[in-house]
Amino acid sequence: MAQPKVSIIVPTHNGKALLCACLDSVRALDYPRKSVETIVVDNASTDGTAGFLARRYPWVRVLRSKGNNYCRANNLGIRLSRGTYVAFLNNDAVVEPSWLTELVVALEREPWAAGVSGKILLSDGRINSAGHRHLPRFRVRDRGFGQKDRGQFDAPGEVPSVSFCASLFRRRPILEEGLLDEDFVLYHEDVDLCHRLRLRGWKILYEPRARARHRRGATAGRLGVGFFFNSRNRLLHIAKNFPAKLAAGIRESQFAEGRRKGRLAWLAAVMPCVLAKLLGSCPRPEARQIGDRAVAWVAAVLGPEAGPGLVRRWRVMLGDKKLRVGFYDHALHFMGGGQKYVMTMARALAGSFDVEYIGNRAVDRGALSRWHGVRVDFPIRIIQLPAFEGGAIDPERFRDPSRNPFDAVSRESSRYDIFVNANMLSRVRPRASLASVFVCHFPDQKKNRAWYVDEYDVILNNSAFTARWMERLWGLRPHMLLNPPIDMNGAVLPKEDIILSVARFEEGGSKRQREMVEAFARLCRSHPDMARRWRLVICGGAIPGNRYLKQVIAAHLQAGPDLPIEIKPNIGAAALRRLYASAKIFWHLCGVGQRNPALFEHFGMATAEAMQNGCVPVVFNGGGQPEIITHGKDGFLVDSIDGLVRTTARVADSPGLLRRVGAAARKRSLAFRAESFRERVRMLFDELKARCTDPPAPSIEAVAAGRIPASR
Repeated sequence: MAQPKVSIIVPTHNGKALLCACLDSVRALDYPRKSVETIVVDNASTDGTAGFLARRYPWVRVLRSKGNNYCRANNLGIRLSRGTYVAFLNNDAVVEPSWLTELVVALEREPWAAGVSGKILLSDGRINSAGHRHLPRFRVRDRGFGQKDRGQFDAPGEVPSVSFCASLFRRRPILEEGLLDEDFVLYHEDVDLCHRLRLRGWKILYEPRARARHRRGATAGRLGVGFFFNSRNRLLHIAKNFPAKLAAGIRESQFAEGRRKGRLAWLAAVMPCVLAKLLGSCPRPEARQIGDRAVAWVAAVLGPEAGPGLVRRWRVMLGDKKLRVGFYDHALHFMGGGQKYVMTMARALAGSFDVEYIGNRAVDRGALSRWHGVRVDFPIRIIQLPAFEGGAIDPERFRDPSRNPFDAVSRESSRYDIFVNANMLSRVRPRASLASVFVCHFPDQKKNRAWYVDEYDVILNNSAFTARWMERLWGLRPHMLLNPPIDMNGAVLPKEDIILSVARFEEGGSKRQREMVEAFARLCRSHPDMARRWRLVICGGAIPGNRYLKQVIAAHLQAGPDLPIEIKPNIGAAALRRLYASAKIFWHLCGVGQRNPALFEHFGMATAEAMQNGCVPVVFNGGGQPEIITHGKDGFLVDSIDGLVRTTARVADSPGLLRRVGAAARKRSLAFRAESFRERVRMLFDELKARCTDPPAPSIEAVAAGRIPASR
């Protein structure tokens, strides 16, 4: 009589060294080989497991699973298996030849048994598991663990649950019950599935004649994740299957024992997943009542720093509140492209999120709206930094975490569900309850002990130029490349003979406005007709008392006060739109003569804004500008002041070239439309919002590396 087909599922992650003993024992089973299907599910291994199996064990069916999730791997194996029965076998276990036969006989003998496990021994012969025993407070222990095997567990019988280390189940009831719960990742998933099967009337058996040996801890144990996932998944099990007991289960959890700070941090980290499981297990009114009690107790234990964040998050999960997003910009009081970039982000989220802005210097809300052309009607919180009173906010002055003035901002970040560090200030440690976003226009601050960029959940770059330098200087890659929003196209006006420059008057002169004045003077001397027809208009933001602005004005007087040069600091967005619409040529020299990439134009928002208005850009060939412009097609790239003068003279004297390149520039600028920017911002933050209502399970690697902070 033919034996029923069995699919043996062996998940593995970088377990190549363990697989030989495991698979050799499977090959030595006394069960008919034609009735055994062996499936190894490779959980994103990096040790060459798949190739090794193909060479040494060609009879093994290899499946690939994305990421390292034990439950997901088993589910993949179950779904694609062909057997009537499925056997769960750890890659660090070996089985005796009669193991499978004894398990099949046990299930065939008892038609209402869904699963069975045998006697699992440790490598030294002591007992690892003879099925599970369930203790008070939802604790689960392996029967006989650590005991010398004297035959005390040689009687077969029914048990509440069994370890999936080496067990056999009927495939059909597992599929009907919805497979393993992948939220558990690993540990306690066997308890959960057995509980669900028993609720449907199935039995779980123990058969001592089926023997296996287990190198306990050879896989997950070496990563040190057992305590975290066992403690976490016990709470998931309670929230899912015994929700009324959740508050008591949390108080009695190992995370809460002794109120140890590290364990309380883990409790804060797992609570969102536990609450999400609760919401999926019972009607909303009941879940609200149970969750309120649990959250109130945990928030009180966590204290004022992390507790309010958990309460807010629970209210968001219930639909009572919007997520609170805080945008911090230490240069909020400046007028610049970086400020417009993040204000446009904030504006895109207003309505769907509660948005606030954080700055370090007093600002005029109306002036911000006029400068950037973005409605600023959300609250603005000002955090004074006494360490920089009266001077520039220079993070490079501080390298000692114990004397970090930006800790005040870090503490403020804990008030938010999502914290956005809008202007690449790497000294701010994020403490938001859900997620943190770091916007990097360029990695211009050195790594030191007060550098926290790698603790942010999402890093945004404004250009590929920035991304290359961030990887080179910080060893980080962006999660998203988000080019700036370009929305400066105004009314269509007749073009005038205007050369326009738009850039902030930086104290160090990196935008090179003084050199532009000198270049225009040269142009007028070498081409006298230019002085009669053309004028140079230089616009940009400047703080009161700006020394470099005074130098630019002095350069104009020295070159000749009669030269048609206009210097316009801090003009509003409406006036700037008119200038963009009227100008024919746009100049930008940031980076000329510089070797430090931090002083290059990292993208070139003003250049793209000019192109949107049909201006012909003549700009420095460096930084992010070559990403915007194709030389000779939709603009011109120059390497020096001489190149700027020569190219401008040629373009200004060719009306047909101006029209053709201006039209191409306008077309190219469509790639940077503000609406596309806003759509991508909303998409990103909707994904972050989904983490709140449906939080992802922590990865095994993150737990092993200690990357489960208290705030998330």
